[in-house]
Amino acid sequence: MRRFEFVEGTSKKFWEIDLAGKSFEVRWGRIGTDGQTKKKKFSSTAMAEAEAATLVQQKLKKGYVEIGGKRPRTQKLSELTASPAPYQPPTVSARSDWERLRKRIKILGAGSAKSRPKDKVLAAHEARTGFALPSSYKAYCQTFGGGEFCGYFDVFVPGGSLERFQQEWTSSYREIWAASHGKVCDRLIVFGTTVAGDIMGWDPDDRARGLPVEYAVVILSRSSDRAVRVARTFRECVENVFLKPRRLPKLLGYVDDGDEPLPIDFAPS
Repeated sequence: MRRFEFVEGTSKKFWEIDLAGKSFEVRWGRIGTDGQTKKKKFSSTAMAEAEAATLVQQKLKKGYVEIGGKRPRTQKLSELTASPAPYQPPTVSARSDWERLRKRIKILGAGSAKSRPKDKVLAAHEARTGFALPSSYKAYCQTFGGGEFCGYFDVFVPGGSLERFQQEWTSSYREIWAASHGKVCDRLIVFGTTVAGDIMGWDPDDRARGLPVEYAVVILSRSSDRAVRVARTFRECVENVFLKPRRLPKLLGYVDDGDEPLPIDFAPS
């Protein structure tokens, strides 16, 4: 069993998950009480593990901290990546392209300046991981920063949220997802999630030809065992997937029951 707690101000909550084969039980409530419990069963052990990993990820993102328990060995992200290359800052034209896109959509609030990392933060991330970030993503980071597109696609950036997410992926979730989604998980460099719990990342083995550093974007579907290449570059992914969210069900092969139009906006973190 894994236990997580959130203590901030007057809020003192706990959340526990007990994974057992094809099912798990969660218990949650105020610290010091018995709380509530809920059990959930799945068709396979892999699906149960994947769902449990997604729930843990969501709790950590909300600020919960794991209490006790033996954690897997912390694996360095650099163990996943190719040899490092000298840092290349985003070009003026690339940033201008993102600025034009920013003017086309509704921006919900100003966000924090810290969520738009400067060159030294991006360079430090590359040096630490040995992975050259996509050129379009670096320009994106300095224009949009971390945040959520259309209330559905959550993109993390260096300087905090990306490092935490990538560390959790390599140390806790990757092996679980690989059991159902295959070897692509071993090389995937993750950068975000969807509200539904899908994992988004770059495939370093699928580099765009004739362009600066760019990699194909792959989404791992939480509701199936599919790993789908959704775009050739990060910029293309934002334009054709994040800003057209109704396309995602078709790309991932599941039924979209929603008929309400989704807002085309961006909420800075």
